[in-house]
Amino acid sequence: MNAFAFAFSQFTLWVYSIDGGVGRIARSGNDGATWMNITATGLPLDTKVYELAKNGFMKAMNTTLYTGVGRNVYRSFDDGNTWLKGDFDADDIIQSICIHGSTIFTATKQSLYTSSDSGRTWAKIKTDVSPFGILDFAINGSAWFVAANNGGVYRSLDNGATWKQVGLNNARVEGLVVQDSLIVARTMYGGGIFRSQDNGTTWQQATKGLSQVFIAGLTAVKKVSTSSDSSAKDPLPYDFLMVEKEPYVDIRELQSKVIYPEEAKKAGIQGKVEVRALIGTDGVCRETIIESSDSVLLNENASNAIKSCVFEPAIKDGKPIKCWVSIPIVFRLR
Repeated sequence: MNAFAFAFSQFTLWVYSIDGGVGRIARSGNDGATWMNITATGLPLDTKVYELAKNGFMKAMNTTLYTGVGRNVYRSFDDGNTWLKGDFDADDIIQSICIHGSTIFTATKQSLYTSSDSGRTWAKIKTDVSPFGILDFAINGSAWFVAANNGGVYRSLDNGATWKQVGLNNARVEGLVVQDSLIVARTMYGGGIFRSQDNGTTWQQATKGLSQVFIAGLTAVKKVSTSSDSSAKDPLPYDFLMVEKEPYVDIRELQSKVIYPEEAKKAGIQGKVEVRALIGTDGVCRETIIESSDSVLLNENASNAIKSCVFEPAIKDGKPIKCWVSIPIVFRLR
């Protein structure tokens, strides 16, 4: 089995591999000590192997995973077990997915698309990339970057209205990763890994310690926040904690914030979603995990409702602490 790409989502490490010409996805919840193959129902792994492997294959927004297959985007609300095909028909095969805040971008070789509603609907961005084409797309602050199909990296500082080549023009740049102020480019046939700390103006080769410079995949993990609420290590989802008071929220207020998904309404779907949530010392939900669900269509809105509420935090030794709590969210058609 050949590993092609890695990705991170919440507490999970993912690997995409090829075994006998068929794509497979495995996940690890213990930092890679053990791995479990998943079925990924609904995802056409057998026919779109190399497309999925190309640029890390998966991106995450909150608890939802996204990947591009062919001309469409697939979403998973249950940690990659099942995938739903979106109502999207791009003008060509999707090359890249980029998550920037609450906005999702997808790129084909000649076009950029954006979605501000978690991938339900898409709009084409007016931009001309025909002189160079797109292999990957990334955003750093107000700067947009493209790994160009004809080589090098192009940058736009005006939301795609104009583009300028900013380096690596002699390299075949296959992928871009942005982490805080650092931009990293991976090449297949051009010198391995390059990095820029000045928004792409200059680039330095970063291959020290690598035995070869044929780079097939690259990813990054966001640094731990330095906010006051991260002074102590986050508890694991099922750590046992003795507390004087568990996190609390008025369940009626919480239910009033639940938005019924239109897709679920049209399909007549109702039921319950059990969500495990990490509540910070300030009462704000930091992370969510879907423990059980009557339908994947309900999962994202259940998590969003919890994240929109402010809880009374857990109390231990008279002080607020971070604590996980399980919360049922009910969806009933009226």
